Amino acid sequence: MEKVIKQQKDTITKNNQIFRQRMSTLGAENTQLKSTLEAAQKESAAISEERDALKVAAPAAAESTSSPLTEELGRLRKEKRALEQALQEEKSKPPVQASIPDASDLEARLVCSLATKNV
Repeated sequence: MEKVIKQQKDTITKNNQIFRQRMSTLGAENTQLKSTLEAAQKESAAISEERDALKVAAPAAAESTSSPLTEELGRLRKEKRALEQALQEEKSKPPVQASIPDASDLEARLVCSLATKNV
């Protein structure tokens, strides 16, 4: 009986050591994850600050550099309006009627041309 009790004590001690090792490993992983999380949060905060600074700076920079682009866009819009107006004017003009010869006139020309070639 003492032998069985000693085996159980040894087994409990062994299991206790395994448990402590695993808990130690889990604690180390937990610490590592916490430090990684803190680093990621700091990086995220820095990126957010940079993004906010760029949001403030971008409109000011865009206004100073877009002046030639704005002028070009205005010129192109005016040109487009002028072209659209010219197109509307062309559409509103009556179509030019070309004289279309009737079929009998074409037959007569064809007969004459064939007759002159045969002669």
